Amino acid sequence: MSTDRPARAAHDRPARARLAWWLLLGVVLAAGWFQVDNLDLGLHARTGQWIVEHGRVPALNVMSRLHASHPTVDDKWAFQVAAHLLFDGLGPDACLLARDLLLLALFGVMACTARALGARGWSTLFWLLLALVAGRSRFPFRPDLVSCLLTVVVAHVLLVSRRDGRGAWRLIPLQLLWVNVHGYFIIGPLMLAVVAAAQALSGAQGRAVARRLALVGAGMLAACLVNPAGLDGALHPFRILADLSAHEAFYRGAIIEFRPTLAADPRQPWDRLAFAALGIPAVLMLAGGACSAWRRGPRAPTRSPPPSDAARPGRAIEPGCAKGRSVRASSGEAFAALALCALFGAMSFSLRRNMAPCAFVVAPLAAARWSRLSRRTPPALARIGPPLAAGLALLVAWGELSDATSVHDGLDRRAGHGLSAIAYPDAGIEFIARELPTRSVFTAFSYGSTFTGRRWPQQVASTDGNTHGYPTAYLEQVLAASASDDSTAFRALCARDGHDVALLPMAGPLSIALLSDPEWALVCVGLREAVWVRRAALDASWLAGHDLLARWRRGEAPALPDTPDPGTLLGLPKCFVPLAEIDEATLLAAAGMPEAALVRAERATARAPHDGEALALHGLLCARLGRGAQARELLERSAAARGYNRLAAAAAEVLARLAP
Repeated sequence: MSTDRPARAAHDRPARARLAWWLLLGVVLAAGWFQVDNLDLGLHARTGQWIVEHGRVPALNVMSRLHASHPTVDDKWAFQVAAHLLFDGLGPDACLLARDLLLLALFGVMACTARALGARGWSTLFWLLLALVAGRSRFPFRPDLVSCLLTVVVAHVLLVSRRDGRGAWRLIPLQLLWVNVHGYFIIGPLMLAVVAAAQALSGAQGRAVARRLALVGAGMLAACLVNPAGLDGALHPFRILADLSAHEAFYRGAIIEFRPTLAADPRQPWDRLAFAALGIPAVLMLAGGACSAWRRGPRAPTRSPPPSDAARPGRAIEPGCAKGRSVRASSGEAFAALALCALFGAMSFSLRRNMAPCAFVVAPLAAARWSRLSRRTPPALARIGPPLAAGLALLVAWGELSDATSVHDGLDRRAGHGLSAIAYPDAGIEFIARELPTRSVFTAFSYGSTFTGRRWPQQVASTDGNTHGYPTAYLEQVLAASASDDSTAFRALCARDGHDVALLPMAGPLSIALLSDPEWALVCVGLREAVWVRRAALDASWLAGHDLLARWRRGEAPALPDTPDPGTLLGLPKCFVPLAEIDEATLLAAAGMPEAALVRAERATARAPHDGEALALHGLLCARLGRGAQARELLERSAAARGYNRLAAAAAEVLARLAP
């Protein structure tokens, strides 16, 4: 028996390492197990349809009625054609499958990079899990995800595939694809430039690598010109950056992904927490590795060790080391890793959306560096790593499949197949298509892309997700009107542009303002959206049958939709927030109908007894109706509840007044 133990141990360790890769695969699939919830997908599919039908890429905003002559550069046309073929030809599940394949490729390349740099399986699993949580907001089926995949492929080529720079030529055809998929294509040449600079600083051998990379960089820049817009397409990212800089305050205030990563966020999202947990130690480790490599001085990259060294009897071989890559990096390689970390770190602090590509590039480097450092730790301490990584994998998978992560971070998605039943304004769009098919519609910025996807060319949205498809000044006017609690700016905008219908977030500031505007009537309530019409533009008999507020006041309460039931996971209820009921109660309360609002608030707390916002709204309505004891009990429960609560301050103020 004793003679069998070393052999058995030698086989057990690779088996445990393979378990790490299987766990990573399972978590990635769990992260992809949610519905299509990309509000821009409809716009992409319709633009792709236009390209297929016309055989060219548009140079004007062909999706707009108001700005059809506005020049635009379509830097996503290849993705849009693919979105049209998948979404319109095969359906939402085809988009889900494509997204999952992109996710698997993304994390597969990251794992290969970490493995080739010497990372052990469990170390790779741990750091890639942090990257998964940090970058999950970019996982919908959109061109950003393709761009993230191409980013990690470039990092793999620069850091792993022929580190002497002789294999970098393959980046040129990759850049040719990238420039026709997403505006982030400029990241490719930037990555090559910082790696070349880092190599040049590392000594004579590094300068030879830098010269080879410079030639490849010239080829990548030339590839940027091979797009339908030519030079304008190549310069388009710089014009976008100039526009973002010129209107920095507006974009950061209106669109959350354009805010700085460290900007205040009352939700305290887990993606930002995971990004910090990944980024801070990664910077410290990579900086330490660069210093160590500098002290050692330049050296030639080592070849793969002979098989006899890689497979000594009784010694387990980690998958990350079995390929025989050098565990110790040269100074050029260490500087290149630190330079990429610095590049993406600087980008990530300026825009929140840049957290994802930064995490995806840095995670494999951190895994490799951590594996090198962990070889010096005592065996007892090293044994903590695998169960820690396995536990984190199970926790992340459970958070994804149970919707706990999505609910916490405020993403309107739920696990499952098909289109999201929460994110899209389906009821509102269906009502407009059925009752108001020829009217000019004002669409909230977040709903415009979906409206275009469902109604173009019969009806065209006033705005959509194409932020550069119309003048920024117009977008500022639209978002200012949507965010205002005074409908004056909105009425002026509709009078100028001829809008008779508005598709708005149900409990948003503009919907609340229109409740007291005699010119507008509420005619449809969906899950989270509301449809408003200009009274003077509609027939009086039609309006009498569809004016919801008038029907409520006559005692004819219309049926209101509930938030879809998320179901269960392994027999346990998934994380749930009664979004529709909360918005409906908020709207009715603002309309001066607290009794009707209380009915929806009671429904919300009955479905989610531990949701702080639902409890707060229910308590506030009870206090408004003079039910002090019930209000105090509900508000105390709300104060003790965890999670994001927009009504926390109002609830605390009322609770202080109700205190015995």
